[in-house]
Formats: sequence, C-alpha cells, structure tokens
Amino acid sequence: MPSVSPGSSAQKARENADKPRRAGAGAIGARLAAAALILRALVLLAASAAAVITLGAIAGRYSSAAWTRLYIALAVALLLPLLLRWVLRRWARKRKAQLPRLGSWFFSGWNIALVAVLCLGLPQLTGQSLRRRGDWLIGQTEGWLPRRYRNIVNGFGRWLEGGFGEKRVVRIDRSPTGIVPPGADDGPLPAAIARVDAWVHPLPGAKRWLPPNAFRRFGAPRLGSNPRECLRGHCGVDLLAPKGTPVVAAGDGVVIRAAHDPSWRPISGRHVKIRHEGGIVTAYVHLDTLRDDIRVGSRVRAGELLGTLGQTGVRLAKPHLHFAVQVPRGRHGMRWLDPEPLLWLWRVPEKAARGAIAAR
Repeated sequence: MPSVSPGSSAQKARENADKPRRAGAGAIGARLAAAALILRALVLLAASAAAVITLGAIAGRYSSAAWTRLYIALAVALLLPLLLRWVLRRWARKRKAQLPRLGSWFFSGWNIALVAVLCLGLPQLTGQSLRRRGDWLIGQTEGWLPRRYRNIVNGFGRWLEGGFGEKRVVRIDRSPTGIVPPGADDGPLPAAIARVDAWVHPLPGAKRWLPPNAFRRFGAPRLGSNPRECLRGHCGVDLLAPKGTPVVAAGDGVVIRAAHDPSWRPISGRHVKIRHEGGIVTAYVHLDTLRDDIRVGSRVRAGELLGTLGQTGVRLAKPHLHFAVQVPRGRHGMRWLDPEPLLWLWRVPEKAARGAIAAR
C-alpha cells in the first residue's frame, strides 16, 4: 500500500481551502470587467448622441431635411474619427512606431472634444442652434419623454446663449441686449427692447406659453421668399394654446394694422400690428376674435386685451398665436427678431389688464 506523506496532504488541504477564495476573486474580476465594458459603451453612446444632436442642430441652419442633418452629423461624429484613426495607424506603420489601442475611448474622446469645442468656442451659435432645433431628431412628437428631452436641450441652449455664469441674460450671437446683433447695415437696436419691465407676455395666465418644437420656432422651414434673418423662413414663433385664450398687447403702442376680416389676408387671417417706442413693431396673427374698438390709430397699453387666440388663416395647424417682433434696420426698412428669448424674460400677466370682447 503506497504511503502518503503528511506534507502533501497538508498542501492539498490548503489548495482545497484556497479554491473558494480564488473562485470569488475570479467572479469579482468578471463583474468588474463587465461593469467596465458597460461603462465604456454608455460613455461612447452618450458622447456620440451629444455630438449628433449638436451637429444636426447646427446643420439645420442650412437644411431642413432631417436625413441630411443626420448624414452630416454621422459623417463628422463617426466617419471623421475613423479616417483619423486610419491615418494615424498608417503613419505609425511607416515609422515603426507603437500607437496605443484606438478603440471606443478614442471615439468617445473625439466626440466629447468636438462638443466641448463647439460649446466653449462658439457658445452663442451652438446655444441658439440647440434652442431652436435641438429636438430635430424627434420632430413634432409629443408626450412626457419628448417634453422632458426638449426642456433639457432647450435649457442648455439658453444657458449657452446667456454666457457662462450669468443669470437672466439672453444674448444671441453676442448681442448685448438679448436679441440678434445688428449687421453692418442694420444700425443699433432700440433701447426700449432691453427694458424688460416695460413688456409683458402676449398670452396671460398661469403658464408661460412658448413654441413647443423646432417647427414652431423662429427660422423654421416655410415656403416662399423670406428675409435673410428668418433663416429657413419662419419670421416669428407659434404659441400653441387653447382656442379662445386671451391675447394682450406686449407693450404700450399705437395700432398700425387691424384686420377684422380674416379674408383680407387669407394666410394671416384676423390679426393686428402695434408700433411701440423706438419703432419696434409686434404682430399678433391668426386671432379668432378681435375687439371691435381696435382700429388703426388706437392706443393700447401693455397687457390690454386685443382679442382671442384662434386659427383663422390656417387650415391644418392647431389653434395658435403667431407672434412676431420687428425693429428698424437702420435706414433700410425693418428686420425681424427672434421673440423667444424675450418671451422667457417678459412678465406673464395673470389676466388682461382691461378690454372686453363684444358678445356675438
């Protein structure tokens, strides 16, 4: 019968005792590796999504087609780093140099750097693009999740427009007063536009109504020939609210147009225009009703009732108020401004200050 040495028995016993410990260490290592893989995938997905959204929003200044924006964004976010990686590897082979592994972290770093350069180097352009067209991927989709997505993207865009670390300041394209900057032939903006306390939101109530998606914002695609400052064509914002919502004057001024008959201009429907201090003009379009005593030459006060929101002049769209703002273009007529930054700052009245719609 073979003899068994005490030393070998003790060694086997120790090995058997170490097996659970090694198995536990192996399981922990596998879990850490899986967690690292998931983290790497999430970082790559988040960085790529941020780059595609930002690039697509900027590309929307030049194209209204979602597929065109997507192709441009994917080309910059994915194809360019692939090309760069190929060039670097070819350079390394020629010089017999050793390059670190250019895997998912390389693509993540590329997209993070790309978004950082756009946000830090061109904050006004990037912020304006995100606010106006940051929801281009989801179109006019409604619901809780799209609404949350729009709030996050639009809020970040407004923060970029306002500058880092500044509060309640909305500067688009480095304008000191909160709207677009004057061009070489535009002249200075009227000083009255910067006096926020002199203006009110045109839709009173408990809610601050704003354009709900990119199609309703300033510069959205529209048919026909439009001024250059309106980008793709929409020279105002559409505020979707229930039919019959009161519409009030945004500021003190004089009525320069009052279209009581919606057939006078079929596209605009029933509408009114008001000239304010400094030559500023506001327009309220697609009204359902308009006060009978609102005529050309009538003086109105900020918050005074003009009429009610409707859909005259539109066929397929929901009831909404098309609200537009114009300022003098130096000595060369008028130019349009994006009203949305102002709508974030103007006070929202609880109700119309005065005026009533006659019973019909």
